[in-house]
Amino acid sequence: MVDQIAVEKILEKVKFRDWKWRCGMMADGCFIQAAWRGTDSATGEPVELRGRKWFVSRHSLEDEVVKTCWLAVEVALKHEA
Repeated sequence: MVDQIAVEKILEKVKFRDWKWRCGMMADGCFIQAAWRGTDSATGEPVELRGRKWFVSRHSLEDEVVKTCWLAVEVALKHEA
């Protein structure tokens, strides 16, 4: 079983570019959200961009948390493309 603190410890080991991970409580588990520096499409200014929040059940294994991170990256990259 994982809680927010356990997920945060897993996220410390998950690296992709210079992206950061956000984590918070959500329903019966927590969420994972990718954040990175990018350009605001309306203003052209540099800003922090964030992907959607991905739910992680409190019953998740470490492998499931890591795979959820992969999905978060994949979907964010497709959106940016």
